[in-house]
Amino acid sequence: MIFQNFSPKQRQAMLWWAMPESKQYDAIVCDGSVRSGKTMAMSIGFLIWSMRNFDRESFAFCGKTIDSLKRNVIQPLQKWMEGIVQPKINLSKNYMDVQWLGHENRYYFFGGKDESSYTLIQGITLAGVLLDEAALMPQSFVTGKIAVSKDDYQQLTALAKEGITSRSEIQDLKSSVSYYQRQYFNASSAVERLQERYDRLKEKCQPFLQAMEHFPKLVEVFVEKVKELFSIKEAQERKEREDRAAARKEQSKHRRGRNDWER
Repeated sequence: MIFQNFSPKQRQAMLWWAMPESKQYDAIVCDGSVRSGKTMAMSIGFLIWSMRNFDRESFAFCGKTIDSLKRNVIQPLQKWMEGIVQPKINLSKNYMDVQWLGHENRYYFFGGKDESSYTLIQGITLAGVLLDEAALMPQSFVTGKIAVSKDDYQQLTALAKEGITSRSEIQDLKSSVSYYQRQYFNASSAVERLQERYDRLKEKCQPFLQAMEHFPKLVEVFVEKVKELFSIKEAQERKEREDRAAARKEQSKHRRGRNDWER
């Protein structure tokens, strides 16, 4: 069978167990629209994972019923893996044997149609399970009879309490992140504005910079002359300020003298 390119989600569902960001997990749950490639990606990935990592182990394919499992998973899987691996299927005993990559494993077929179905799978040691349409199966078939020790219960309770008490801290951290993000964007905008002003100033000063490169002595004389002119202008402005201050002082003195003569 010839495949088109898999989508990123399909590749993740197929190879999550080998990806650095998700290989630490023990299971994956896929939920999505109809005919989105979930069953194909999960089935191929389950077969590759089990055959690559295990030898002479038992696994299980589980569906709502064995007939629906064979129709929706097992038969299509033969087409999907055609030319790569050829399973040996025993329809009467509901299992298949697969030889690939130097390994050989057995895959049992189970249906989980009611609350008593978990007894069919109970007692079998399996290295892995694929559940097709798990939402349609009874919870007892998916989880079985799970027993939690006292230590495990205390640990789970402590983790739950820690998660609840950490909510406010997480919210505070989110607020801090938002604040610093705004500060960063504001600073970035300010830097961009400064860079634009610098570029405009550099463009205006380009003739002067070229003159400094080719005629440094003349530029030096020009700068000294400009400094002298600024010094003269500054002295004139200072003299004007002093004259205005003296005039105001003289006017104030004259007004005080006139007031004294009137009295």
